[in-house]
Parts: sequence; structure tokens; C-alpha cells
Amino acid sequence: TSRLVARLLAELHGKGAALAAAEARLRAAAAEDSAESAAVEWRRRVRQAEAEAEARVAAAKRQLREAEAAKRAALDEAATQLAAYGRAIEVMHAEMAGMRAQMAGMHAKAEGMQARAEGMQAKVESLVAA
Repeated sequence: TSRLVARLLAELHGKGAALAAAEARLRAAAAEDSAESAAVEWRRRVRQAEAEAEARVAAAKRQLREAEAAKRAALDEAATQLAAYGRAIEVMHAEMAGMRAQMAGMHAKAEGMQARAEGMQAKVESLVAA
């Protein structure tokens, strides 16, 4: 019986060692699986971060294009207004030149009228003297 007990103890010890080895293999496989899962999750997060970054870059580019278009439109509007102001100033200059010419004509006419009045006065004075 002691041999039987010894043999059973040896078998039990062998089975215990096999069980410990199996448990170690299971733990290693679980660790490997966990590492692989972590790597898969990490790759998923990297892809997600890349997609988000690309979306932000695309949005920034779109905003830049919109801002440039708005700037061009504002510059075009300012150029149009400046051209209109320039034309208005030219018209005002032409009108002022016309007014100056009209005033010069009126001045000449007034001088002519004054000269006629002086001539008439001289005539009257000569008639009165005669």
C-alpha cells in the first residue's frame, strides 16, 4: 500500500505539474490575446485619431477658402466703390469747371452792361450839357 500511495502521489504530482504547465500556457495565451486585443484597440484609436485630424484639416482648408473668397469679394466691392467715387469726383470737377466758365461769362456780361451804362450816362451828361 505504501507503494500504491507513493505511486498515486507521484501520479498526482505529475498531474499537478502538467496542470501547472497547462495553467502557465493558458496564462501566456491570455496575455498574448490581451496584448493582441490592446494592439487592435490601439490601431483602431490611431485610425480614428487620423480620421479626426484629416477632418479638422479639411475643415480648416474649407474655412480658409471661404475666408479668401470673402476677402476677394470685399476687395472687389471696395474697388467698385473707389471707381464710383472716382467717377463722381470727375463729374463734380467737370460741373465746377462749367460753373466757373458760366460765372466768367456772367462777369463779362456784367462788365459789358456796366460799360453800356457808363456810355449811356456819358450820353445823358452830354445831352444835359448841350
